Amino acid sequence: MKNTHHIARRHLDKRFQTMSPEVIALLTPPTKGWVKAIREALGLTLAQLALKLGVSATRVTTIEQGECRGSVTLATMERMAQTLGCQFVYALIPHESLQSTVESQAKRKADVLLKQIGHTMHLEDQSTTTEEFEIQRKQLIDDLLAGKSARLWDEA
Repeated sequence: MKNTHHIARRHLDKRFQTMSPEVIALLTPPTKGWVKAIREALGLTLAQLALKLGVSATRVTTIEQGECRGSVTLATMERMAQTLGCQFVYALIPHESLQSTVESQAKRKADVLLKQIGHTMHLEDQSTTTEEFEIQRKQLIDDLLAGKSARLWDEA
């Protein structure tokens, strides 16, 4: 199977580029959580929302608290959103482009691998010059980025 990771990265990075910091800030949950904030903004009591959901008011409180703690399920959030007339949105938004993340990892991984190899070569009195080392490093980084090595994310 052909390596299509780079295509997936490019498509996702393109989607993320369209998200301004303002849009991302809008996705940040309120301190009291989305469910409680929207319920209160709509003027719904715990009892009224519970009746719409077919659960107890205590259960709604548990859900609201669970959202703040991060222990509520995605399915529950989806159900709450539908009941409140909202769309549930779930996203992971990288701090930097996925391509940059992969390139940084390839550089770190190459440095670790070359350090291990360099130590062995030094013990065998076969040290390389700085120029040779940089050529090897660039080639290894390119190989890792091209998907020629499954070791990119392996622990050192």
